[in-house]
Amino acid sequence: MVNSFEFHMPTKVFFGKGIIREIGEKAKALGKRVLLVTGSMGKNSGALQVVDDLLKKMGLECIIFDEVEAQPREKTIERGGELVKDQQCELVVGIGGECPMEAAKIIAMLATNSFSLSHYFGENKVENQPLPIIAVPLTAGSGSEVAPFSAVTVENEFIDIKIIHSPLLYPMMAFVDPEFTLSFPSPVTINNGIDALVHAIEAIVSKKSQPLTDILAIKSIRSVCEYLTRTLDEPQNINFRSKLSYASLLSGIAIGQTGLGLVHQMGYPLTLVMGLAHGKANGLLLPGVCKGILNQAHHRLEAVAKGLGVETAESNEAELVEKILLKIQTLISQVGLVPEIESKSIIEEKISDFADRVKSHLGSEWNLSREGIKEIYKEALIQK
Repeated sequence: MVNSFEFHMPTKVFFGKGIIREIGEKAKALGKRVLLVTGSMGKNSGALQVVDDLLKKMGLECIIFDEVEAQPREKTIERGGELVKDQQCELVVGIGGECPMEAAKIIAMLATNSFSLSHYFGENKVENQPLPIIAVPLTAGSGSEVAPFSAVTVENEFIDIKIIHSPLLYPMMAFVDPEFTLSFPSPVTINNGIDALVHAIEAIVSKKSQPLTDILAIKSIRSVCEYLTRTLDEPQNINFRSKLSYASLLSGIAIGQTGLGLVHQMGYPLTLVMGLAHGKANGLLLPGVCKGILNQAHHRLEAVAKGLGVETAESNEAELVEKILLKIQTLISQVGLVPEIESKSIIEEKISDFADRVKSHLGSEWNLSREGIKEIYKEALIQK
């Protein structure tokens, strides 16, 4: 019997090589004044100019907000919120990786909701429908174009990440064009491909997993395992790039239903405090987190193994966990994901702080001690 579940994904997805050329026709039905939200990636890659030209060709007025940094800060997003209201925009388009797309969602929300940004931290606190949002991912990894949450960097007693999670944050449309990914170097491809893998595995082991998310996540894992290294060997192969964009889309849909997991929770301090790229931080933590939690996710082992192409016949649970870990560690090694941390003593000092942060927010889903969390960090960051 299939257990009861809910599945809500209202984003209309346009996928394929050159599909971005349809954005002007679709956008003109949503409003005349458009706020384009991006950062250095959108500007430097030329993608911002492409979208700007396509929208203007259809008679739309474009206002550009290109200040979004990596891990966008509260003040940055608030400036975008003021701009979208001052310019009386009717539509918001997010162009870039995870950060510009997630900033665009919140900016669209601030345009129609009256409280300050911090009021909406948490789940289901958005009251009014945001302005229409169109997401244009430039990388293959975040899946933010089909997910209902956004991350905000805040500075209180220490730098932290706050999540706004609401079904109202789903973009109305997403234009996933693999051609955009052709211009990015190997480190970006690696970090984003591994991030998609993390999303898919987190979706499977989540207590909110369900039959539809399993189907999507398993397919995503298979595609990343098959095409990430091949893309690194042939970076201009649009077929391989398309497969990774598709994998990212599928895992984004899955994680949008189940929510982010422990890898992300542990990864945020590495990005905020140590400056590691989001996908790289998650990838370095993935083997250790899996080692810590897979023995607690007995009913999920076969689904993870299926995605990774691990043979399950004649394996007990302990053996299956070892096979899964070996496959993950092999892929991490193949793509050359290493921490490149210089000072062991500094890292060990920071790890205690990171473990305290994670433990204080850790729910009941995973039974991990503070020392267990520290060991995961050490395994990820300190070269043997």
